[in-house]
Amino acid sequence: MVDIVLSSLPESKPYVLIAESFSGPIALRASRLRAPTALVLCASFTKRPLPHLAITAMRIIGSIVFRWPPPKWFVRRYLIGDAPDDVLSLFYSAITAVSPHVLAGRFDVLREFNDEYASGKLECPLLYLQATKDRLVSSRNVRSVERQYPDVRIERIESPHLVLQVQPQAAVRAILGFLARLSLVDQGILENC
Repeated sequence: MVDIVLSSLPESKPYVLIAESFSGPIALRASRLRAPTALVLCASFTKRPLPHLAITAMRIIGSIVFRWPPPKWFVRRYLIGDAPDDVLSLFYSAITAVSPHVLAGRFDVLREFNDEYASGKLECPLLYLQATKDRLVSSRNVRSVERQYPDVRIERIESPHLVLQVQPQAAVRAILGFLARLSLVDQGILENC
């Protein structure tokens, strides 16, 4: 998966890499291989969130369970909260457009994810958007991010797990504020967004 991300990134233009949830580890790895101008992690993690055995079990279960879209109660409880029905519809449109094999493959990424992905110093500024009502990614992960990356900027957004979908305006404000503090807005970095 890291190779797919790297093939999509510009080689000579500045860019900001934004990664939500399980994409965070992939973005961290890609950032070490081709540093972005800035990295934004949204409701993500820098350490494996579950033990290896649990992830393996989830991979096996996921290959069966992901054949059907998750029930609405689950999506509302763990991903979007009380977001409007149009957000729920967009979620289902997106999830049904992805093959069950690809969805289950996310657990393969987590199995491969180890301290190597998140070790060392990042060569770019880091913003972490914390979803304050997140039922999937614990607030312990934020403390872990702060320990690993002491220069991280944390922005808390009142949102369930899918921050970018449920609170897009708040997320954009936080990201633009972060880039403005870095003087990246004036440098035209947003032309590629």
